[in-house]
Amino acid sequence: MGLFNEKASPAQTAPAERTSTIAPGTTITGDLSGADHVRLEGILHGNVTCRQLTIGESGELCGEAEGDEVVVHGTLRGVIRAKRVTLGPSAKVYGDVDHEVLEVEAGAEVEGRYTRAMQNAKPEKGAGSDKAAIVGQAGPMQKVAPPQSPRRAPQSAAKPAPTEIPDANNVTKH
Repeated sequence: MGLFNEKASPAQTAPAERTSTIAPGTTITGDLSGADHVRLEGILHGNVTCRQLTIGESGELCGEAEGDEVVVHGTLRGVIRAKRVTLGPSAKVYGDVDHEVLEVEAGAEVEGRYTRAMQNAKPEKGAGSDKAAIVGQAGPMQKVAPPQSPRRAPQSAAKPAPTEIPDANNVTKH
């Protein structure tokens, strides 16, 4: 048998990625972990730990999301901890985002803080020295405001006295 004609045995092939889907109209309460890829189109009240989490436009997660990659097109009320985070144009995030790589598409709304984690280091809960300012507390959704320019030192309120220029009509000729 030639090298290219041999079929690989099942033990030699990589397992196919498995996707667990929570369908629209489904509500689940409890934690979910261990799946390769979770696609959330329904509502989950709990924490998700998996390799890849995708929250669809109709999906809502009330809890923490942790994994290698988290993609949000729906609503997340909680904390995201992932190496790569993508917030789509319809994403609404009420909570903090701990990431290594972050992609935010135009239209995404976030009410929380971003923290860029060091590579191969798990982000610490509550670490805040390098976090951006929070936009607001729980309440109506707000768009993130652009950063303000540095403030300038106040200038003196007193204006310099104008220089007097002699009036041509009051000049005495010699």
